[in-house]
Amino acid sequence: GSSVVTGDMSIYAVFEKIPVEYTISYFADGQPYIEKTQTYGEYLDLPPKPAKDADVVYKYTFSGWNSKEDGSGEWYDGSSVVTGDMSIYAVFEKTLITYHISFYANGGPYSEKDQAYGDLLDLPPPPSKDTDVAYTYSFKGWNISEDGLEAWYDGSSSVTEDLTLYAIFERTAIEYTIGYYSDGDLYREFVQTYGESIHVPDSPSKDADVMYTYAFSGWNSKEDGSGEWYDGSSIVTGNMSIYAVFEKIPIRYTIGYHSDGQPYGEKTQTYGEPLDIPPSPSKDADLRYTYSFKGWNASEDGLGAWYDGSSSVTEDLTLYAIFER
Repeated sequence: GSSVVTGDMSIYAVFEKIPVEYTISYFADGQPYIEKTQTYGEYLDLPPKPAKDADVVYKYTFSGWNSKEDGSGEWYDGSSVVTGDMSIYAVFEKTLITYHISFYANGGPYSEKDQAYGDLLDLPPPPSKDTDVAYTYSFKGWNISEDGLEAWYDGSSSVTEDLTLYAIFERTAIEYTIGYYSDGDLYREFVQTYGESIHVPDSPSKDADVMYTYAFSGWNSKEDGSGEWYDGSSIVTGNMSIYAVFEKIPIRYTIGYHSDGQPYGEKTQTYGEPLDIPPSPSKDADLRYTYSFKGWNASEDGLGAWYDGSSSVTEDLTLYAIFER
């Protein structure tokens, strides 16, 4: 308004250029990450690379910035320029997480595998366990506890974490035969399992013979009683042959001696002993005869068997003094 007209004049409007500012919005993992304001044509001022936490299935590595959340759009880097308001998305490459599966059997490592989350367990061949004196063993399955009291896993189980699995075996007690023998013959027979208390049968008897009566002493691992003794507190350790042992009690026989119609003496002796002959008896002379001792006879008239100190005891005897007149 202070300028004055000085003649014909052409006057032009002059405009100051004010750069337009655009908003650049960065997103990571579905959430706003950072927002910047830049002018048209500037190089993108990229923020620090974001991180994404691993989950049970994948770990994530930053791949770059893209115009679409799924990474199917235009990629941006430090050479890209601002062309307007922009929404830019962090894109992550996902890598399957593998888990370590350790298998143990019979107290030691058996197999190990690495598998991805969600895979069905790739089980190794079933292990075996050797028979011992007490049991046979059959494989039952895989358990996370050595005692088999927790979770079971099989081919339908999915991998969700690192696992240590233990082979569990079902045991079957081995049966053993316990044969009891008496006087050379099988007396009783039982089938029992290892570690059980032996089932002791009723005590057998043995008939007396001419020499001995027999009293049952007990059960022994040897027929002559020189081995290990067994009773109800003994345990089964395998197939067993057990023998009845008898105490021999010599039979005592009575030998009665008679002289001149009267008892002269009596002795008790065992079978097989030499006769313990008493002193020779005498017989008084009478009006007609004198008498001399001749020996001992099984018959009062001296017509039976004769016995002397070389004779052996084999039964009860009644012996008569025989006199020669």
